[in-house]
Amino acid sequence: MTALAVWSRTEASSLAGPFGLEGAVLEATKLTPLQDSDGDLLPDMLEHVVQSVGDSKDSDGDGRDDFIEQLEYSDPMLKDASNLQNDGFRILLHTTSLPNNEETLWIHLMFRMRSGLWQDLQALSLFLESGGDQRFPLDALLTSSVAEIRDRMDPVEGLLVRVSLKVPTPASLRGYTAVTPITIGGFAKIYGKIFMAGSMLLHNNVEYLTLAPVGSKALVAQTTNSQSTASPFWSTQKRCKVSLAVIGAGRHGLWCEVSKADCEPSHKAARCTPACPSLVGGTFIVPDGLPFVIGG
Repeated sequence: MTALAVWSRTEASSLAGPFGLEGAVLEATKLTPLQDSDGDLLPDMLEHVVQSVGDSKDSDGDGRDDFIEQLEYSDPMLKDASNLQNDGFRILLHTTSLPNNEETLWIHLMFRMRSGLWQDLQALSLFLESGGDQRFPLDALLTSSVAEIRDRMDPVEGLLVRVSLKVPTPASLRGYTAVTPITIGGFAKIYGKIFMAGSMLLHNNVEYLTLAPVGSKALVAQTTNSQSTASPFWSTQKRCKVSLAVIGAGRHGLWCEVSKADCEPSHKAARCTPACPSLVGGTFIVPDGLPFVIGG
């Protein structure tokens, strides 16, 4: 728990706008962790995590850009129909590291306001859920850790927004997540409706991983650091598909165990992590049930 408390302390910055989420500027770094080459609001390093193409706004050419597909929990490399016709909210993660092994967690909050109005984002709350079924509020990050805000107006989709939070992670957090995965979660109230979203983070003693939904039925284990060289990917055109078994219920959600984890053939942008088979047997809490990580 000490790791969680230390990790939540960040340097304050001066912000303005709704919930302190407007006018933030990213300080320049050599890693350019928020570079967005194709202008689709998804940073290149995040596109590595979600397995879309960093130099194309529409990786699968189905007429919906990659940002929209992530909001809708779709596979960005598979042509499919839209599955979400209203406002939306999602949380995605990626990590970066410096030569001195200092690591940073980037938390990306993604929104769609169909009306095109910022004011429709009426409330926003973040928290960290530990494997011990404990929930820690992270709302302070909304005023202390915003590194960048990007938005664009789409004539069909409305206002699309990405808010990226920069959070230094101590070595103690690495050790903690090697024992039990954590979930970065949140609730957003958009035009009177509550949306929940979250992403899980774990460490395999070599690198950070996240369990990301692809569509409504598949859960994929993916490395969060595109620059990691300590644990090279086994192969391309494969990804680590994970199956979960519910083994109990906690105060905040379901206790799940990874019952299966295999590298399966996928699109050419996909990569399967060497940690894939080692995930079997791992247990963790899924806040508010599985709908939490597949959109709800």
